[in-house]
Amino acid sequence: MEKLDDKKLFIVVQIANALISILCLCIGWKLYEKWTGEMVVIFLCTILFGIFYTGTMKQQLKKHFIWIIGLHLFAMAVTTLGYPLPAVLRPILAVPMIITALMGAEYGVLALVFYASNTILFGADPVENLLLYLIIGTAACFFVEKCINWKKVILVGISIIFLYAVVHNALYYYTYFEFSNTEMINGFLGGAIQTILFVLSLLYTKKFLFEGEQEEKEEEDILEQNTSLLKEKKKGKASKLTKILDFSYPPLMELKERDAVAFKHSVLVSELSSQVAKVISCDANIVKAGGLYHEIGQGLGEDYIKEGVKICKMYQLPKEVIQIVEEHNTKIAKPTSKEAAIVMLSDSIITNMEQSRKKENGENISASRLIQRVFDVKIDDGSLQLSGLTDAEINTLQEIYERLLDK
Repeated sequence: MEKLDDKKLFIVVQIANALISILCLCIGWKLYEKWTGEMVVIFLCTILFGIFYTGTMKQQLKKHFIWIIGLHLFAMAVTTLGYPLPAVLRPILAVPMIITALMGAEYGVLALVFYASNTILFGADPVENLLLYLIIGTAACFFVEKCINWKKVILVGISIIFLYAVVHNALYYYTYFEFSNTEMINGFLGGAIQTILFVLSLLYTKKFLFEGEQEEKEEEDILEQNTSLLKEKKKGKASKLTKILDFSYPPLMELKERDAVAFKHSVLVSELSSQVAKVISCDANIVKAGGLYHEIGQGLGEDYIKEGVKICKMYQLPKEVIQIVEEHNTKIAKPTSKEAAIVMLSDSIITNMEQSRKKENGENISASRLIQRVFDVKIDDGSLQLSGLTDAEINTLQEIYERLLDK
């Protein structure tokens, strides 16, 4: 049914354009007693152009068919009734400019070629006038397509007026080898007529200008809102992090009372991790908080990670910190962020160093060797694969750990 409707609409537009062409050409014949082979050619070209032109704009036909018919009527009227005027003053360029505003430059340029040729053919004008239409019209179509607000329309309008005058007088001089004050005035006047008609049509249609300005304003409003929200969110997160990093914060106080060893270990992991994070541009505060809370569930049950996550959620800690708590132990889950990977590495290194010190007759292993072992194990078992750390960053981390701990 939709295809049938489109077909009917296509036929209606063709018939309307043909009738308009016949009417205008008959008026021209009546007014100027001008019934020549040129008029027959114009009529046949109108039919062929209409079939081809409307056939290429199936998506636009329903939306703009009234404008397509109306602009064809205007263009044919200019062609016939504008016959006594100098070619430079006939406002034929307003048509492709309006079509460009409604449908795009490709349709505007196509209309320009057809209507400009018709006007010159009917008036038997010199070829330089056709060049004037084609040069200025093509430039105007592409200028108009860039118009997204009134400021640009005014700028384009002024540019078209001056360009129209310059090109017209250049072509006049090329043809007659002289400048004419009359032609200079006609050039500016012709450009002004084209531009004024175009702007008036836009005021009537309220096409892309108001839509463009509205969309632009909406985009600016959305951007402003998002920026404000982002600032508020960052401010809120920073405030929250400052609060939870204070050792007097309830969960930390409880961990210190419940398991002093775990608390001391967490502080060491936190400080080491935050120093390392700064080197590879990670969020040092998130890493510091993740290190401080990674064992917050110790002493509360068999699954200290599960208990730790409960505490973090109860106190509404940032989700990034909760993620670190969940992923710092590779036996449970591999880290999926750089921040979680750093806390995992710091935890493993400090744990190994603590265990090494406890061995009474154990081998005296240097910090650099322990760090090397930790990195070898974590790389071999794929613990760092999901973290997003590059090979260069992993090497940098190892160097930083050695520099900080091998003293």
